[in-house]
Amino acid sequence: MSWRIDTRQSDYIEYLTGNGNRIEMLCNQFAAEFLVPSQDFDEHSNGIPINDRAVEDWTKLYCVSRETVLRKLLDRGLVDQGYYEEKVGQ
Repeated sequence: MSWRIDTRQSDYIEYLTGNGNRIEMLCNQFAAEFLVPSQDFDEHSNGIPINDRAVEDWTKLYCVSRETVLRKLLDRGLVDQGYYEEKVGQ
């Protein structure tokens, strides 16, 4: 079985076992924090309504993909899974 590094869904993590799972999760957490630091993101998102314009602004600010910003919003509990999937699918 092979894994793609750019997969849109993280459910493949459930199939990893032992160290593979732990390493994948740690790498994802590191990459997310490196690309879009939580403290800085909180400062730039505080009080901002979450909409397509805001997501676009954050992609430009952090020089990352739309999906990366949407994932940050999901991980921070600012959007739900349905919103994330809908917007990633566009």
